[in-house]
Amino acid sequence: MNYPIFTGTHGNCHIQGICADLKKGYIYYSFAGDLIKADFEGNLIGSIDGIQGHLGCITYDPDRNRVYGSLELKGSSNFYLVSFDC
Repeated sequence: MNYPIFTGTHGNCHIQGICADLKKGYIYYSFAGDLIKADFEGNLIGSIDGIQGHLGCITYDPDRNRVYGSLELKGSSNFYLVSFDC
């Protein structure tokens, strides 16, 4: 796949992390306080917004059907591993 995928508009933000479920055809993007799920055509499937921290690198686990990411809580230097059911 060598073509751009539209991720929507997210204000003055940039992608923090990206991962994909190649079997089901979904791509996940983290934008600091948001997690976006889209198909490979760029259609929004779902999202989680307003995460109270900085969601960074993400990865997809096909065995558990979960997205894992690093999260730094706002106002602290504490980092956590978070997971999202896909």
